[in-house]
Amino acid sequence: MLVGLTRRGDAGILKIQNPPHNILSGVVLREFRERLVELKNDAAVKVVVIAGQGIFSAGADVKEIYQLSQLGSTEKILPFLQEANDVVDLVENLGKPTIAAIDGICWGGGNELAMACSYRVAAKNAIFCQPEIGLGLIPGMGGTQRLPQLVGCEEAVRLMITGEKINAAKAQTLGLIDESVPDLNVALVDLLDHRREILEKTRPVRSGNPNLSEVAAFAVKSQFPQAADAILSAVSAGYSDSLAKGHELEQKLFAARVLTQEAQEAIARFLKIQPPQQKASQTEKNGDDAETLKEIRQMIREFAAEKIEPKIAQMEKERRILPELIKEMAELGFYGIPFSEKYGGLGLGLPGYCIVAEELARVHGSTAVMVGAHVSLACKAVYMFGTEEQKQKYLVSGIKGEKIGCYATTEPSVGSDLANIKTSAKKVDGGWFINGTKQFISNGAISDFAIVLAQTDPMGGNRTQAMFIVDIKSKGFHITKETEEKIGLHASCTSAFAMDDCFVPDVNLLGQVGQGFKVAMHVFNQSRISLGAGCVGAVKAAIEETIKYVKDRQIGGEPLWTKQLTQEKLGELEAIRYLIETLVYETARLYESGSKIQKEAAIVKYVSSEFLDKAINLALQVHGGSGYIEDYKIARLYRDSRVNRIFEGTSEVQLLLIAKELLKESL
Repeated sequence: MLVGLTRRGDAGILKIQNPPHNILSGVVLREFRERLVELKNDAAVKVVVIAGQGIFSAGADVKEIYQLSQLGSTEKILPFLQEANDVVDLVENLGKPTIAAIDGICWGGGNELAMACSYRVAAKNAIFCQPEIGLGLIPGMGGTQRLPQLVGCEEAVRLMITGEKINAAKAQTLGLIDESVPDLNVALVDLLDHRREILEKTRPVRSGNPNLSEVAAFAVKSQFPQAADAILSAVSAGYSDSLAKGHELEQKLFAARVLTQEAQEAIARFLKIQPPQQKASQTEKNGDDAETLKEIRQMIREFAAEKIEPKIAQMEKERRILPELIKEMAELGFYGIPFSEKYGGLGLGLPGYCIVAEELARVHGSTAVMVGAHVSLACKAVYMFGTEEQKQKYLVSGIKGEKIGCYATTEPSVGSDLANIKTSAKKVDGGWFINGTKQFISNGAISDFAIVLAQTDPMGGNRTQAMFIVDIKSKGFHITKETEEKIGLHASCTSAFAMDDCFVPDVNLLGQVGQGFKVAMHVFNQSRISLGAGCVGAVKAAIEETIKYVKDRQIGGEPLWTKQLTQEKLGELEAIRYLIETLVYETARLYESGSKIQKEAAIVKYVSSEFLDKAINLALQVHGGSGYIEDYKIARLYRDSRVNRIFEGTSEVQLLLIAKELLKESL
């Protein structure tokens, strides 16, 4: 028997007996339901006590959650979630008072079970926690709905997004429990003898609209930002509706999270197992599969040499990437390399995409920028924050090359300081009117859709910004400049556009209102690493060109490579190559592991772009006067590389980000 039932006078006492952690497995919950129904129908029982043997409960069975993740659809998962919720709902609607007697651990589903009780009393040693975020999940047994009732929305969201463990004293201060006592058994006897307070106690009633802007920052810092967003959505949307509607929303969000790759991998790490998908398709689940990445690198390198390089002069002159090359790269799967097979990708993650960026930049910087703006910025934003409908419409077609995307944050008066953007979004029936101007947008004039950052409240700063997917053909959208005449990256399309009451439907809101700045930062975090990979490619190209030059160039009847000064410069070039290549790919692997990499991404961007600038200068200096002549590739590398210290956040901004994160850790 996993749930014991005893009686003390007119009290029925249920005790979870599933040692060592009293996990709420499916079997435990079904047995628990049977006991509850028995007590509900027993007129002699006036009060029900719920306790645990040794500890209260560490929550749901993670092994069973993992099994749910393998079902493949929310429709198959939801009945299991409903069954668990029915048990907790029965506790709350038993028709007689319920007391949670909490000793030791009260986590996850255990805490959600306790919250459904009329009264909660805990021993001093009790520890409370909603740890689901650590698995890339959200509470799934009513936690997003009941916790805000007890402790308030802001505190509830903070506890769920951080997964903080709190003791009984703090739990009582917050309102999570009613009493914290030194001796639980003594307190329980007293409660059963003097239960007027329990009988008269009513649950808090929801009212008003929660202001979650103060706690939204926790979502940005979360290891699993999309899970944090789901928590915000469940609390915000469910708070103003009925508890039943709130539960329904929570279950749908939980089911969707369980099916995500990152949650499945986090659960597998917790259980110390390898998911079946990993065994069946190692390349999808392990983006660092050496053999697969080697084949991808070779394929891209051959394409760049055979298809791109012969067309560079034409593309530089015509100021465009040839449409046939854009199409061929799509057909070869370039645009799907980092994305899941579910959407037509190869599942090679950021390390896989870094190879794309490196090998393209090694041959032609403009082509690398065109692909990067489409894949690493526009498509990645949809992949990270889009709904399933948005992914099917924009990501799938983006991977196929049927739609090309751009990423629009920069404005005439705003560059790295995104908090001060002027583009506005006004809510109207069925959608939004967007007004404003964007400039320096890579791919702007050749795109089919734009990821646009806009401000929903002129006084709100970065807390009220929103990100939208804007179809370029929308009424009110105007390209105002096809492409800028730049120092370098001549074939890259760098456009400006204006939006005048440009209507964007609600379904094209990317993420939530108030999350626009966060979306931008998360996208930039990973794209700055792939930008670093492009720097690696450019450095390798500079080394190749320099070695070719010093082998052919004669000074005093001897090859230039024999001179010690030349060798010193070659040594420095190779040292730079090793430094940034190691930094880029190690950070890419760190990103794929789910680690928070805001500081590391800024370091990659700063170090790779600054050292690329140094490397190209060294290489050009070795070339002497020839390096200043357009006939030599080093001249184009020189022109193309300079912008890396500017776009996606200047070097100065990266240093400020690094310092900010360092001070957070140190103060």
